[in-house]
Amino acid sequence: MMPIAILLLVGAVQAGFLAFVLAFNKNKDLASKWLIAWLLFITIHLLFVHFGFSGVYKEYPLLLIFGSALMLLQGPFLFLYTAILTNRIKSLNVWQLLHAVPYLFYTCYIAVVLMEVDAPNRYEHISGIIDDPQNLMMLSLGLLNHLHIMVYLVLSILLLKKHSKSLTDTFSYLEDINLKWLKNLLIGITVVAVVILFGLLTSDLFPFISHYAKATLIYSALAILPFYMSFYAIRQKLIFPLHADLLNVKYEASRLTKKESAKIAEQLVHHMQSNKPYLNPKLSIKDLSDDLGLHPKDLSRVINENFEKNFFNFINEYRVDEFISKIKDPKHDRFTLIAIAYDCGFNTKSSFNSIFKKTKGMTPSAFKARLT
Repeated sequence: MMPIAILLLVGAVQAGFLAFVLAFNKNKDLASKWLIAWLLFITIHLLFVHFGFSGVYKEYPLLLIFGSALMLLQGPFLFLYTAILTNRIKSLNVWQLLHAVPYLFYTCYIAVVLMEVDAPNRYEHISGIIDDPQNLMMLSLGLLNHLHIMVYLVLSILLLKKHSKSLTDTFSYLEDINLKWLKNLLIGITVVAVVILFGLLTSDLFPFISHYAKATLIYSALAILPFYMSFYAIRQKLIFPLHADLLNVKYEASRLTKKESAKIAEQLVHHMQSNKPYLNPKLSIKDLSDDLGLHPKDLSRVINENFEKNFFNFINEYRVDEFISKIKDPKHDRFTLIAIAYDCGFNTKSSFNSIFKKTKGMTPSAFKARLT
């Protein structure tokens, strides 16, 4: 058996094993169920590609009907998973099946082509059509099969980018809600997309390598993807961190006048200085707006308009100032910097160091040394 065929088989087993492990998690939500379904699909996809490299298609050419265009479903699986995690989709419905239309069209076309030929010659016939550069239909479908995932990848990245902005407008912390797992997953898919693009350029547009070499390159990257996913699934606890009930959802546009906004800004500053709500490490814009008797959208506008900051930066700058005031006080000398940071509302050492350096241009320890 060829090395690529073995790699595909091992990758399929790894994807299936990860799906099996995740299936035992209790209280599975929609995102976790969809991820399990996606992993099972990756298992099936890799097995079908394995059939192509191991010669199974030659014996059973009808399998080509179902397996030749499975790449067209990888993009929809990725996009819907991203949409679920970023709270763009609350539930799946029949309209989501429209994402499968390209796959169904390609599959029907392959079925018609195969059925037109006698059984003994079906594999050779379809192989000749696939390799025929004059067949515009097959050339177009082949390009669609590989470029399709790139469109969905871009859409997924845009969804995550928009979601990240909503987080900084809503929360004063990002630990456990920043979807780092999804970011790393998108990085992995991006690498696969780059390999696909490289294969298309060097095989179809500028023919330096054969179609077989292109397929080997592309599907080797896809076979490695389950190992990449497993690595981050083990390292990170936030495979399913939705926090959907906390996210700021579709508010009506704020109707505050500039004068009203400025007056609320004064009240906000007074509240921040007097009551120090930023000491709550899980403070959200809803918490703060409830304190002031405002709508979250109004408070968001007040912060953006009067302080030119998002909610995340606004709150954490108060935490940084609180930290500085404490380390200037000799009675806090017996405490470590991170202990003081926790008292000021920071959640983790890494976030504290990152925010402090971004705000003051140096590390907390360097700032402390400068004071002394």
